[in-house]
Amino acid sequence: LGQTWIETADEVGVMGVGGSLDESLRVATTGLALWLTDRYHLSQSEIAAVLGTAMRYEIAEVVDPQINIVATIRKDMLAKIHP
Repeated sequence: LGQTWIETADEVGVMGVGGSLDESLRVATTGLALWLTDRYHLSQSEIAAVLGTAMRYEIAEVVDPQINIVATIRKDMLAKIHP
C-alpha cells in the first residue's frame, strides 16, 4: 500500500504524513481505508461506516516541518468485520 502501518496488541493504524494538518488527516484516513479494502474487501459504504464509528486519530509528530498523524482502529472492532 506504500504507507507505513503499525500494529500493537490492541489496534492497527496507518500513518499519514503531510505539510499541513488537513493533508496529514486525509493521507492517514485514505491509507486506513485502503488497508481495510485490501484486508477485508469492503465496499466504499462499508468502509465509511467502519471509519465513521471506529476510527481514531493520534498526532504522532508536529515538530518537524511534516505533520504525522496515525489513523487507528481497535482490533476488537476489526473482529466484528466478516471478510
